Amino acid sequence: MKIHHIGYLVSDIVGGAKNFNKLGFLSETDVIEDPERKIKIVFMINDMYRIEIIQPIDASSAFYNLLKKYKNTAYHFCYEVDDIKKTVGDLRQQGYLPLQKISPAVALDNLPVVFLLNPQIGIIELLENKANYERIRVSI
Repeated sequence: MKIHHIGYLVSDIVGGAKNFNKLGFLSETDVIEDPERKIKIVFMINDMYRIEIIQPIDASSAFYNLLKKYKNTAYHFCYEVDDIKKTVGDLRQQGYLPLQKISPAVALDNLPVVFLLNPQIGIIELLENKANYERIRVSI
């Protein structure tokens, strides 16, 4: 599995982006609103590193409680995988618990993603590899 990005929770996406900009990160996207997850997202890059800055829109977002508990912080690594369903099955056997169903991510070209929890390391996200996903969609 290859790391795609590191997710950061923030209470102010514009302020967060400005501070990461001071650390050498450049915006890769505009701010994107994900109405399904009730969050705002912006991706930023610095050399080989990509971060995802996430701000809950309001208290009804599942991310709101994470922000309330952990404050402004990095909270997940996202891994790019070739077969998300198979990888979820493999990780479940290793003690990972899916926190949601696999669903399209608006900010990632509607590619399938899923968040999982491991009691020893916390939350990870899986993102299906775009090339693999396109191949599967074409063959159906």
